[in-house]
Amino acid sequence: MTGKKSHFEVYGKSFDTLMFSSVDAANAFMDANEGWGVLSCDLKTVHVARIEDTGERYHSFIVFADEPYKGHTQSVLAKDGKTVLYSDGLTVPEYAAQKGRPVMVVSVGRLVEMDEEYERTLYTAPSEITADQWNYFLGVCRRRAGTISPGGFNVFHVVERLRGQLVAWYVRRGDSYWTFNYKANATDAELCEVLKGCGE
Repeated sequence: MTGKKSHFEVYGKSFDTLMFSSVDAANAFMDANEGWGVLSCDLKTVHVARIEDTGERYHSFIVFADEPYKGHTQSVLAKDGKTVLYSDGLTVPEYAAQKGRPVMVVSVGRLVEMDEEYERTLYTAPSEITADQWNYFLGVCRRRAGTISPGGFNVFHVVERLRGQLVAWYVRRGDSYWTFNYKANATDAELCEVLKGCGE
């Protein structure tokens, strides 16, 4: 018995798999064919792949072309560079026709750039908060705590990312407190620029 040819995505890699509708069917196949192992199993399907297959990282992604990028892709291209994964074998033009919207194919490098551009749109200006809010978030998991100069601001950001490199920063100077969303790897100079005018 041979399963249905499929693809499975895990840890950012794509694997060619055979998909079975039951564990028994998958086990029967693997008993009769050496070199295969279970890649994924849930209540409905079992994906098996060749044990030596280390997967292939995606190189091209599908995004809508009629709107600004909003931080997520629609799908990815298969290894053949033509087939859209998880679309029942549609090509890019067929996929666009099915969606009723234009799409474009972008490389990993371009997607990284688009993601960084999108994330910058999520930066926020400092807004005042209360001492109680400052103290509450001071008690949760935090990192990059310290004092930045010039300005003498006490700053930290929460460990949990809002997305990508985006985190919530918390700031204190004297009896004044602020919060804003900004990148986690910001330099002191960048933070001072964001905080310009605060507390004056």
